Amino acid sequence: MLYLVEYEATATGSPATPQQAIELLDKLIIPTLENLAKDGKIRVGGVFVGARAGVFVVSAKSHDEVTELERKVVQGLRSQKQ
Repeated sequence: MLYLVEYEATATGSPATPQQAIELLDKLIIPTLENLAKDGKIRVGGVFVGARAGVFVVSAKSHDEVTELERKVVQGLRSQKQ
């Protein structure tokens, strides 16, 4: 089953400048999503222009699997950012 996942960065920990946002995307967010795409979990996705948000489509067997995938992505981003 395919699931549409929307995400938005919170103010806490968000990049302060456009350059920091680009660096975060290039070094952290996009590589994380690309790795999941290699595993076949993420089918397609992208970010919204001018916003700290985006979407991706996940292939999963259940809602619980999507929730677990989201947790792993968030935990991975947090650990790599520190």
